[in-house]
Amino acid sequence: MKDQFIKAVNKINLVNDQAASFIEGFDNRTTSELWKKYFPKKKMADDLYKAEKILLKNKEAEAEFDLLKRGAYKNFNDKLLEVKSLKDELIKIASSNECLPEIGETWQAFAQTSSSTYNSQGWGATKYALVAAEIYAAKAKLYNVNSKIETINHSPDLVDFVVLVQVKDDIDVQILKNKPD
Repeated sequence: MKDQFIKAVNKINLVNDQAASFIEGFDNRTTSELWKKYFPKKKMADDLYKAEKILLKNKEAEAEFDLLKRGAYKNFNDKLLEVKSLKDELIKIASSNECLPEIGETWQAFAQTSSSTYNSQGWGATKYALVAAEIYAAKAKLYNVNSKIETINHSPDLVDFVVLVQVKDDIDVQILKNKPD
C-alpha cells in the first residue's frame, strides 16, 4: 500500500512540475514565436515585456496571442484538475488501515503553527498556536507515532511551534498528514 502512496506522490509532483513549467515558459515561448512570425526581419527587443507590448500592437498577433493564451490556461486548468484527482486518490490510499506510517529513529517535521496566524489581545495568539500544535501531536499519537513539540521564540509575542514525529522518512510524514483526524 505504501508503494501505491509513493507512486501517487510522485505523479502529483510530476503533474505540478509540468503545469508550473508550462505556464512559466508560455509567455516567453509565445512572444518569441509570434515575433518571428510577424516581424521576421526585425530583431526582438532584449526585454520580453517590451517585445510583447510591441507585438500586441499588431491586431493579428494580439488575436493569435489571446487564442494561444486561452489554450494554455485550459491546459493548465486540466493539470490542476488532474492534481486534485490525484490528491483525492492519495487521501483514499492514506485513509486505508493498510497504509500506516513506519516508525523510525529520526525526528521529522510534521506541522508548524505560529502565533502570527492568530489575532488576539495579550497572549491568546500564542496559546491558540500551541493548542493547534497539540492537536497535530495528538493526531500522530492516534496512529502510534511518537511526537514532540519544539518552541521557537522569535520575540515575546511571536512564537512558532514545530511538531516533530518519529517516523522512517518523509513519505511516512506525508502518509500521516493525509490520514483522517
